[in-house]
Amino acid sequence: MYTLTINIDSQGRQFLLDNNETIVLVSPQDIDYNYSVACVSFSPFGNSNTVVFNNTWIEYASSQNIQFNEVILMGMTENASKGNIYIFNGISIIQGGAAYSNEVYGLSNKGADIDNLTCGLGQLITINSDEAQNCPLSVYSTPYNQTTYFQATTKIWIFVASGIEAGMIIATQMLTPIGSTQFENGVSGALTVGDYLEIDLTENPTVSFDATINAFKL
Repeated sequence: MYTLTINIDSQGRQFLLDNNETIVLVSPQDIDYNYSVACVSFSPFGNSNTVVFNNTWIEYASSQNIQFNEVILMGMTENASKGNIYIFNGISIIQGGAAYSNEVYGLSNKGADIDNLTCGLGQLITINSDEAQNCPLSVYSTPYNQTTYFQATTKIWIFVASGIEAGMIIATQMLTPIGSTQFENGVSGALTVGDYLEIDLTENPTVSFDATINAFKL
């Protein structure tokens, strides 16, 4: 279990309110992969906010196609343990055998008449002591009779944005680190996105919103 503490003063909260923005967390994806997911998007409550990443991992399956700016609905979920393969059989997600590595989570698409399965890895996350929620960390399309392997990371990207809801699929290429001068042609729609700060959750970090750059810093 890791804890992220987010400090944001009244000036910062007013900035978010004035610009209709929220705090967004994204699990890093390879920049060459198009699809990221906003695992968390919330408005801060008071000067200090706490996000707890619990030691509960899930794999999910969805009947949705992968579309930018849509919130992914995790139709089926199953608690997952690292080093194992789970099987979507068209009805549910069930335990399979061991994966090729102890560091990955596998999901096999064995569903009848399913061409491609929208699926991903998720985690149980708590925000400001509210009830913990299963939050998607990634989204992939797995062809029938094939297996996708997910590898969890302890890194997270934090930024502010407008128009991004929790669970929304967004273009990886539109996310840029603080100080970057390189911009890719992402599919953004009516979204406003700040530069992200990458942090390592193993450090149980504390970050603060810096109103001079409208972004977070350690």
